[in-house]
Amino acid sequence: MVYTDIQTLKGLSQPVDYGSGIEYAGGLIQEFEGSALQIGLWLSGTQGCQDIVEGKLDHQIQTLVQFLHQTKAVQVFLRVGYEFD
Repeated sequence: MVYTDIQTLKGLSQPVDYGSGIEYAGGLIQEFEGSALQIGLWLSGTQGCQDIVEGKLDHQIQTLVQFLHQTKAVQVFLRVGYEFD
């Protein structure tokens, strides 16, 4: 399980520590070949959702799609807007 946000996508291709331990999807895929990957994608609150609607995060969305296409995980479970209120 890896957590990231739509604005920065930290923790996918490079490790990041939000204070609860290292998040690094690329590292998990390398360490556990042949496994599935679960990604919790935070939409960065109301402002992040508005930025998506306005097209301001199109580049980040394309980067995420590219990461998903290139991953060697056998399956990816993408939890969009986890803990969404």
